[in-house]
Amino acid sequence: MLARKCFVVVVAAVCGACTTFNNARPLELGQHAASVTLGGPLTNVPGVGPIPLPNLTIEGRHGVGHHLDVNYGLHVLPLVFGVAGGHLGASALLFEQPSDLAPALSLGQRFFFFTNLLDGRKGHKDAFAMSQTDLTASWKIHQQLLYAGATAYLPLDEGARSLRLAPFLGLEVHPGIDWLRIQLETRWLAPDVNQRFAVVDWIAPADQGGVAVNLGVAVVISDLIDLLGSDADKVKP
Repeated sequence: MLARKCFVVVVAAVCGACTTFNNARPLELGQHAASVTLGGPLTNVPGVGPIPLPNLTIEGRHGVGHHLDVNYGLHVLPLVFGVAGGHLGASALLFEQPSDLAPALSLGQRFFFFTNLLDGRKGHKDAFAMSQTDLTASWKIHQQLLYAGATAYLPLDEGARSLRLAPFLGLEVHPGIDWLRIQLETRWLAPDVNQRFAVVDWIAPADQGGVAVNLGVAVVISDLIDLLGSDADKVKP
């Protein structure tokens, strides 16, 4: 029973952090990208102060249709605790931004899977799966992308009573390099759950839920290859 609780605590911290690159605007057909996202829920560490949980996620994304992409990722932090974790998902742009004030709207779905089956040190084997559904509004302003939305989390081995919501706000910076994207995002995890007496000192308004902060960097590999190819053509005699 104790092993199960420890496993769930590790997975809940990592899943809840949702350290993934936001797909507010999906890739287009033929585009490919790789990203690294670092961050997690803010917690008070004695003698240090408030810091985000150092989750690290490595992801790949591929455009498979018009306004449609698929994504997958590996979660690094759980490996320290003998837990292998990853996710698979897809995102679609429901409609484009019609004006400066009206946003584009996208829908994303990810499934997370975690298990300690590969760790021979663990006597008790366990697994955990969770659904994450994102609805994201986004505004492109002077080539930069502001986005906001809400996420619904649902453990797949539990009923609807375990559904948790998380509003989020983020900024995707395009620093003048076509193939580079930088995201800074914050989200309020489970604001309906009081964490006052939680074992970990999570930081959140009125001790409700937890606030997570993530920083992500993505390279659109297909755009970078196209750029390098065009530069090579320019130097040909």
